[in-house]
Amino acid sequence: MFFDGGSIGVEIGHSSFMGSENLFLNCFWLLCSTAGLLTSNPNALQQTVVGGNFQTCGTAIYAGSGSVPIVHGVGFQQSVQSDIYTGTSARNAMDVAGCRSESTNFINNAGGQKLRVSACSHISASATNGYFLAQAGGHAVLSSCVSTFGALVPTFWAHVRVEECEWNRSDWLQLDPTHLWWTPNNTRTFCLEIENTDYQNNGGNWVEIRRQRLVTLDGQTITTYNYAAN
Repeated sequence: MFFDGGSIGVEIGHSSFMGSENLFLNCFWLLCSTAGLLTSNPNALQQTVVGGNFQTCGTAIYAGSGSVPIVHGVGFQQSVQSDIYTGTSARNAMDVAGCRSESTNFINNAGGQKLRVSACSHISASATNGYFLAQAGGHAVLSSCVSTFGALVPTFWAHVRVEECEWNRSDWLQLDPTHLWWTPNNTRTFCLEIENTDYQNNGGNWVEIRRQRLVTLDGQTITTYNYAAN
């Protein structure tokens, strides 16, 4: 199916009642100014998007409430805000795999859902710096992904693992310790694990990170622990 123009391509649960278990197979969304796919109530659960494409939408997939747990093999271009946005957690989870984004911003996990992103390419068509993932609390795993102009931006108590990924920005990791949680001020704390991940420095040379853990102990500085090579 083809959803062309207007504010919202498909809204699930507009009446605040149900709307669960829908499959979008190789569908196309174009020029939806607010969102291509929008979930609008907590029972708008289990939306599955396989294949297809979102082009020039405000936000391509907007999980405001409800859930879109499967996003596989989808293409995204020129999303104005981001390709994927979560507005609430409500103990939901999302798996994004085998997708290609040519937008400035890929995933904004503002709801802090449990998130796995694997084998995804984020290649900004406009060569504009943005983010691959903005993670506000919650748990996320990034595995075997590549981003040319994107960054990882964790906040609050984000628990993030980055493994076997490649970044073409020297400032791919954007950490502001004043926006990260630590003990004893909070019961949950920020933690980032990085393993076998490469990035390009300002000189264009590749820097390899074998295995690290990053935390903040005071909300003012970042502490990095390097695991022993053996």
